[in-house]
This record gives sequence, C-alpha cells and structure tokens, in this order.
Amino acid sequence: MVKQFGDTSVFTAAIAADMVGLALSTGFGGANAATLLKTMEGISGASIETNINTLEAWGNLAQAAGVSQKLVLDDVAKSTNDFARFAKDGGDNIIKAAIAASKLGLELADAAKIADNLLSIESSLADEMEAEMLIGKQLNLDKARELALAGDLEGVMNEVKNIGVSQAEWSEMNVIQREALAKSIGVEVGDMGKLIAGEKTSAMLAADKAEEKDLSDKAALVSQEKMMNIMMAMQGISAAMLVIDQLRAGYAAAKASKLGVELALRGTLFGLSLGTAVATLAASVIGIGAIAGVLTLAYGAVSKGKTAGAEEGGEI
Repeated sequence: MVKQFGDTSVFTAAIAADMVGLALSTGFGGANAATLLKTMEGISGASIETNINTLEAWGNLAQAAGVSQKLVLDDVAKSTNDFARFAKDGGDNIIKAAIAASKLGLELADAAKIADNLLSIESSLADEMEAEMLIGKQLNLDKARELALAGDLEGVMNEVKNIGVSQAEWSEMNVIQREALAKSIGVEVGDMGKLIAGEKTSAMLAADKAEEKDLSDKAALVSQEKMMNIMMAMQGISAAMLVIDQLRAGYAAAKASKLGVELALRGTLFGLSLGTAVATLAASVIGIGAIAGVLTLAYGAVSKGKTAGAEEGGEI
C-alpha cells in the first residue's frame, strides 16, 4: 500500500482491517490489491475505503457468475493499463468484461486485444473480408467495432463469440481458414476455438456445482468413516494394553509373593523363630516379600553363626 500510494498515513488501522476482510471474503489481496486500488483511485477519485467495498462487490459478481473471485480480480489487477483505457462508471464495465472472458477461458487482456484489433478499422475490415472469402460465410463485425469504440468490452466478447460459426463448422475448417478467422478477430487460433466453443450454460454450471457438492459430501463421509474406524481401532488397542498391564502386574505380584515365601522358609532353616517367618510371609503378600525375605535370610545367617561359635567355644 505504501509503495503504491507513497504515503504511510494512508495505511490506517481501519484500512488494514478492511484489506484483511477483502482477503478473507475474496482471496484477493497483497500487491495486486494495492495496485488495483491505486488505479481505481485515479479513475473514480473515490476513497480507499469505498474502493475496497467496490472490490468486494465485484468479487460477489464473479461468485454469482460461477467464476473464481480471486482469479477475476487478479486478472483485472494485471491489466491496469486496459482498466485505465476502457473503464467507465467506476470500472463496473471492466469487471463484467473480465467475468465474461473468464467464462470463455480467456483474460481481460484478450478482450482488450480484440477491441484494439477491431478499432484498427482499415486492417480489421481487410482481415474480415479475407476470412469471409476463405470460409464462404459473412461475418459482419460492425456491431463489435461499435461496442469497442464505446469501451464495452463485455459487449465485444458477446458479439465475437456469436460470430455465426458453429463448433461443427470450426472442426471442419482447414488450417488456413482457422488462421484467417482468428486474425479477423485479433486472437490466436487456440483462443478462437475457445470463443466458438462458448461458455457453459447456467444449467451446465449448476449441474457441475451439484456434482462437485455431491463428490465433496461423499468424500467427507468417507473421511468420517475412516476416522471412526481409526478411533475404534485405537480404543481396542488401549483396552488390550490395559489387559496386558493387568496381567503383568498380577504375574509380578505372584512372583514376588512366591519369592518372599521361599526366602522366609529358608530363614527358618537358619534359626529364625516361627513368628519371624510368619511376619516375613505376611510382608511378602503386601508386595515387599523380596526385601523382607532377604533381610530375614541375612539375620538367620548371623544367628546360626553365633550358635555355631558358642558350641565350639563353650560360650553362648
């Protein structure tokens, strides 16, 4: 914004918020938006806030026509010179021309190129006559020239796409005939083919949208089903891990208990009283059998050693 307008004061917090809103609603923003806003200011003299609102309205027009808001607005932003030459009524005619071109797979620059060609009256008439001779059919591009002079690029696009050559006739033409017809309009052969093929009807667009929605809904259902299956599998794994943990804990407790009993019994062999052995056995049941068993075993060993010493030395 600062680069295009040359003044930091124009980029206020309110304008920044409006630009964010424009980007969110249309996908259009950044340098292209700043460039187009500057061009619009030079054409209409309106404020930046007003022009941002205009861009949002243009985006809504594109969406209603079934074409991408961002692509159309980016197209206009790339053709600021054509915008400055042909814009009328604040530029509404330009966005309509860009939408019409987009429906045909073309760009605003193509529409401007056709208009420029038609306004080169002498060469345009000569190319038109040559094409008529080669294809054996009258074209009559006078109305298109009139619209081009008035700056009505949308009208120009509508006229040339209804030039009177059918898709079947185009398919049967040879290379020279196709080149001559394209030259009479001022476009390449490939773009001429797009013009003759024409745009999709409203019914076709509606059918395409319905099909896309159906595919999207089906994809969403498949994704949900996959997610549910994954969650169920994870729950199953969690349950299995819990059972395994419980089995491991039970096995460890049983093993510890068995070890405690064994050590306690060994302790009695080294002179422990029955009460101490029982205490050791009880301790093993509550999970510390191994420790108690070791302690009693050590104590029994010491006691037995003392008893043996007394017998040998005559002391108790």
